[in-house]
Amino acid sequence: RRGPAMRAPVGATWPRLIGGVRAASSTAGDATTAAAAAAAADRVSFSTDWEGNIDYALRYASEHSHGLTVESTDGFVPVFGLRPGFRFVYGGDVCDHEPGDLRCAAALVLLKERYPSRVTLLLGNRDLNKMRLKSELTPEALQRPADLVEGAWWSPQRLELVDYLKQLSRSGEGDNEVARLKWILGCTMGSPRAFENRRVELALQQASKEADGREGPAGSLVDDFAVLASFREELASADGWMWRYLLHAVPAAVIGDTLFVHGGLPLGAAPDGGALGSVPGSDECISCPRTWATALTEWARMCIREWAEDDASPPVAKQSAVRVGAEVRRSQWSVSRAGSAVMDYGVPGGDRHCTVVYNNWLSSATGEPLSQAELQPVAEWLANGSVRRVVCGHQPHGDTPLALRLPELVSGGGWRRVAQTEVKERGGVVDAGAKAASEFGGVAPVVPWRVKGEAVRGFGRGSKTLGIPTANLPPEAWDQVLGGVPAQTSGIYAGWASVGSDPTVYPMALSVGWNPHFDRAAS
Repeated sequence: RRGPAMRAPVGATWPRLIGGVRAASSTAGDATTAAAAAAAADRVSFSTDWEGNIDYALRYASEHSHGLTVESTDGFVPVFGLRPGFRFVYGGDVCDHEPGDLRCAAALVLLKERYPSRVTLLLGNRDLNKMRLKSELTPEALQRPADLVEGAWWSPQRLELVDYLKQLSRSGEGDNEVARLKWILGCTMGSPRAFENRRVELALQQASKEADGREGPAGSLVDDFAVLASFREELASADGWMWRYLLHAVPAAVIGDTLFVHGGLPLGAAPDGGALGSVPGSDECISCPRTWATALTEWARMCIREWAEDDASPPVAKQSAVRVGAEVRRSQWSVSRAGSAVMDYGVPGGDRHCTVVYNNWLSSATGEPLSQAELQPVAEWLANGSVRRVVCGHQPHGDTPLALRLPELVSGGGWRRVAQTEVKERGGVVDAGAKAASEFGGVAPVVPWRVKGEAVRGFGRGSKTLGIPTANLPPEAWDQVLGGVPAQTSGIYAGWASVGSDPTVYPMALSVGWNPHFDRAAS
């Protein structure tokens, strides 16, 4: 899920390289595609779904990204930089799961405002659902009768506020503004740890102010109402980092011959309308992905501006029907507040199942990657705009990037799509070198490494803990590799090995670098 920088192969004889991937062949007179290609000659670093994990973000920038850099960690908010010749795309989902929501949002916004033309921020479902807090956290909204407050209408497992408050009453807790915020976060936004994570982050912010000699909040503890106030302030005005992120972010972007979205693309006609190229509010589907990305972005920005300019009036109970698959579910808020259309776009089934924010590339029946036949409509649609790849994040499939090859439609090159995975502690997909990233989406190197060394004692985990005896090479053995081994190569590789003078060659699984399962200890 954490993406590598896509790098151009050194000495390649391919067509001109764009964003580290092959440029699409422009048809005669296709000035739009040619202009887009010329404007996107930079290489692209991609990362996504930090979800409040600022430590991961710093590791990615300092250890795994060729383009993004860490310039300072002195203050509460780290300062990222961007090397010349690079663009950076953040794939969305800034917050929710770790105590770094404020810092992740702030660092990304500052990076975008520093490099406005070279940084692209995407809208994730966890970003869009935060728009709700502007109206749902007003005093008036928090005082509404519980039976008039509807839960996550898109989820069959939703827990309504009335039932949540009944559970609290059994433990002696009552109905108040803090309890309702916890319900909103945990039961309608899928972030049950967000409230306590914010308390931790506010305490860190307070400690940072005290260290700088600035006056912080009174007392050493952050109480519940300070946490509530923080969530309100983040979405109440342009002073909030999340507010600014939403105004900068877009739902889709095409750079060179690569389309970036948060989730995925729909597959042909949806059960109740819409398809590839769908833009909410229109019954027509746009055949060119580049034109579609522009139109979708204009629509999303219009909705977000409407939301930003609204006076945060609370949602009005107004029933409407929304179809999710074969089931019709009611929604009281879907059309009752400013920006509701783009908020609904970020939930399961959004835009008649044609949302690119809440989507994936896995079969709903089996959970396995989609087949070539299922991907055929996607490949044909992408070909209309000379787009060769779709890069995204959102939902995992295993612990490495999911790379799906689309059907061949153009001679001289395959169509690829890469979806990143959900690993939180793994430093992302390894940037294993120029050829690795361009040919295999960052999954494996093209030129084999040959390493030789004396077996040394490891950590004693292979046989004792895992039941798998291992042979360990000292770190200095890697110094002998021709051309050196990039620092961004931590991962699991397949290979071949022999021992001593024995001519037998064994198939081998090789762990290189630090191990996230064992506290990231060096291997």
